Amino acid sequence: MRLRSFFALAPIALLTPLSLLRAQSPTPSVFGYTDFTAQAKIDAAFLAVPDAKFAGQELKILTA
Repeated sequence: MRLRSFFALAPIALLTPLSLLRAQSPTPSVFGYTDFTAQAKIDAAFLAVPDAKFAGQELKILTA
């Protein structure tokens, strides 16, 4: 009986992608990147730069 169960479940185990078996990484999996950690840090730094108050001041200067 155990041998039958093994052969019944073996194809499922072989078809399961390894990515589903690994633990989830703290950074998301992004298409085109093998390791998105460095790019995620760059993206976070880039998105932290804009300041709404500064943008408003610049807009006033540009439209004056």
